Amino acid sequence: MSVQSPADWPILVISVVGAILVVEVSRRVLTKVGRKWALARHLVEHCTWPAFSVAAVVAFNLVFGPGMFGDSASERGTAGTVERVLGLFTIAAVTWLIVQAAYALTDVILDRLVLVEGSATGGRGGS
Repeated sequence: MSVQSPADWPILVISVVGAILVVEVSRRVLTKVGRKWALARHLVEHCTWPAFSVAAVVAFNLVFGPGMFGDSASERGTAGTVERVLGLFTIAAVTWLIVQAAYALTDVILDRLVLVEGSATGGRGGS
């Protein structure tokens, strides 16, 4: 869907705010689940801000239309530039989220490794 008039800016704002609210609800659910599930806890720790960024940028990208700045050639040129910049922001935000999710996963693996090594060395009575 592309918004084609300056009067549709409120739809853009509502979409972005709605996407951010969805992430916040997800974050709260994962926080509760994280008490029992380590991956959820680490996802909340690492991915909260990247997820907010992805939600906002993707919602803006989905709703933004070239006609939002107007119909003149210069306004359409500005809209084209905004679309290109949004594309770069989308790539950056998604990359940030993927990297942070990978860190969350490695934290779970490292936590388990510490438990295994801790229990293996703990029974020997020290160094």
